[in-house]
Amino acid sequence: MRALTIAMTSLFGLASCSSSGGGGGGESSPEPNAPPSLVAPPQLGGGPVQFNFVLPTGGSETLTFTATDTDEDVLTWQLAASAVGQAAAGLSYSSPASGPSFSIELATVAAPAAVSLSLLVEDPNGGAAAVDVQIVRSGAPLITGVSPSSAFVSAPQQATVTGSALLLDNAVNTSVTFGAAAAGDVVVVDDSTISCTTPAPGLLGANNVSVQNAFGSDALPASAFTMYQYPVDLLDNDVGLDGGAGRELAAANDGAVLHAVWIEGGAVQHQRSPDGGVTWFASPPLSGGEAPGDLRISVLGDEVLVVWIGDGTEVYARASVDGGQSFGAAAVVNVAASAQPCSRLQVARAGSRVYCAWLQGAPALSQQRVWAAASPNNGGVWQAEVSVSDQGVNQAGHVLGCDEDAAWIAFGAAPPAGAGVYTSRSTDGGILWTAGVLRSAISSGIDELAVCDDGGRVNLVWTRDGQLEYLISENSAFGWQTQPTVFRPADLGAITDIQVRCSGDRLFAAYVAGGLTVACSRVGAAGALPEHVTLSDVLESASAPDLAVSGDYLFATWRGGDVSGGTGSARVKLATSVDVGATFASPTTFGDGASAQDLPLLVVDGARVWIGWLDYRGATAALFANRTEG
Repeated sequence: MRALTIAMTSLFGLASCSSSGGGGGGESSPEPNAPPSLVAPPQLGGGPVQFNFVLPTGGSETLTFTATDTDEDVLTWQLAASAVGQAAAGLSYSSPASGPSFSIELATVAAPAAVSLSLLVEDPNGGAAAVDVQIVRSGAPLITGVSPSSAFVSAPQQATVTGSALLLDNAVNTSVTFGAAAAGDVVVVDDSTISCTTPAPGLLGANNVSVQNAFGSDALPASAFTMYQYPVDLLDNDVGLDGGAGRELAAANDGAVLHAVWIEGGAVQHQRSPDGGVTWFASPPLSGGEAPGDLRISVLGDEVLVVWIGDGTEVYARASVDGGQSFGAAAVVNVAASAQPCSRLQVARAGSRVYCAWLQGAPALSQQRVWAAASPNNGGVWQAEVSVSDQGVNQAGHVLGCDEDAAWIAFGAAPPAGAGVYTSRSTDGGILWTAGVLRSAISSGIDELAVCDDGGRVNLVWTRDGQLEYLISENSAFGWQTQPTVFRPADLGAITDIQVRCSGDRLFAAYVAGGLTVACSRVGAAGALPEHVTLSDVLESASAPDLAVSGDYLFATWRGGDVSGGTGSARVKLATSVDVGATFASPTTFGDGASAQDLPLLVVDGARVWIGWLDYRGATAALFANRTEG
């Protein structure tokens, strides 16, 4: 080892220097410490500091790095990399380690992966050398899903492709195709996610969605994605959904898997369709001997929850965890109801946590209050029900939303503080609720409430004296804007029958104005001016609008015309937008029925549309449905 000598000067004086030229007498400077010289194994590409190595998943290899030090110091090696990446890439090594070399063993792995390493070698005196190495275990990418599962051939739609080995630490460029057409705006977000837009024009019908990169390709079966014609093309013939006397239809979906429930024969009936309404599978009746009403359903993947009010006094719930193939026993949610009248059942979900809220108590006795209960596991277990912000007066028109442990309820009430819209919030999963806070202007003219949320952004909408107003919270209903904003004045007549949906910072509302006109309004970021589009093309009695949003697509249905006990001209109508609600195609009617139709219900997945309604073509009113053709 090189000797390092340090000369000490006297503490009491400094050595004088000769005044004559050419004098010396000074100390010699120590030699600088030379860093180690690091040599990468020949299998690596790139260099001299950043290297790469590609090895198929089924291969194995040993990479040995060497280093020399002119001062013959003992060298120490250290390697830094993510633990997850090391395991996925099949790496094993010992770090820190001492000696002239450092080895990394690469074993066979089950799936493609990539990891970036930083290798440092240093001597005891601070001399060091380092290299970065990207190791790629090569293999074809895997594609596991695409959402949504459909789009229009002529209107590109945002889509998300999921899989694995899509990025490989930026070592590959992965592309996406739908059928034979390349997707647009492809962004490989990470190893498991790609964002893109569907091609336009696309190939009508089933499309193989595939991903490709330098190491191979993979594709979903053609049944996984369908391109539909635009404007929406529905089947020529309607399909009977029930046994001939159904009512109170409710439906929900997760992608192409659709669930429908209704009341028939004095019981709650359930059917599920794995393909957007093409084929159906029935379950045994869900209710018992009670008379059911106020039916609701919530779906998330294989978790299905059906709730209803039995005999007008008890809230029942039945849950499935296998996609509706079987259901657990019915549970009474309001066990302390004491036969009090119940109505207006609402349900909201955030993951497996679900909330129910309803009105309980006799309004004639000023006892009608909002009650709520929650379950952390899709209705497997229910917490005790609680009264929400009892202000000593009747409450009405409540709406419900949630974001995991946070939940919120808005309702109308007229306590001594003033009539208006009040909100209450829970932060502990529905155990405790805050006192109601007035959010609207003091007014007795509030008729309807609606709520929707996207993440932490909550939109609360109501009608006041015939006009539409809204209020926004950006933090899951913890704080609200101080003043509501007019969404639409009553310029076409008093607004009723409101339905709201939201996507990101956009809020959409469909409604009936003046009893004769169906319209849609939208607003973007806070402070933006609302925009309005009239959907109906004739002035006629209208009601029951429904609204669905799927990316850039908006769908609206309603009943246009008089029902007149089933003998009128009422028809279900559909209007569609492919530009986020800026414009809508002319409304269309559909089906082969000649009698009145009422109470349409809309379910959408991408460009796939399913509509159910109450139809009077038979001896008794019954449930019928129609869907996109293809």
